[in-house]
Amino acid sequence: MKLRFGFPALGAAILSLAMLVFAPRAAAEPFNPGSYWSFKAAALNITGGNQEAVQLGLGFGFQFPKGFAFEAESHRTFYDGAANGVEYTFDSIAAFVAYRTPSKVFWKVKMGYGASEINFEGPTNNLDGEGQQFGMGFGTKRFELEWTRINVQFTNIDMLSFTFRFGDGTK
Repeated sequence: MKLRFGFPALGAAILSLAMLVFAPRAAAEPFNPGSYWSFKAAALNITGGNQEAVQLGLGFGFQFPKGFAFEAESHRTFYDGAANGVEYTFDSIAAFVAYRTPSKVFWKVKMGYGASEINFEGPTNNLDGEGQQFGMGFGTKRFELEWTRINVQFTNIDMLSFTFRFGDGTK
């Protein structure tokens, strides 16, 4: 078995390093409960992919006082990716339970379930289905950087995203 240091490993390493550096130095800060909207830009890669797809997404969430949140997201491909020379698009919708640490610069973990569709160009079979999704990241009240793993019919999709959040739950 050959260890490949590519998109998912690099994204996870960057997020882990940032959590170790920023989380201990950040002062504790209470959460403001309330709803929020989010805009997300992401690069994603499917297993065997050699060119990342670029996605744009919208989300809605509710922040609870103790760090937990409920989030729902929808993503659409803006720029096609390629796997083994075949272009693809990826669209998804998902719901998550998330936890953020109580600090000015927080780290985040999330788990959820979603429906996804991968459309390949040409005679290749398309994949669609439902599956679990999980991720981790770090951020501030308005901005987040996170890595998410999405499973669709035994295919792993890794997404590295930048999120801008706004609303009552971000004040």
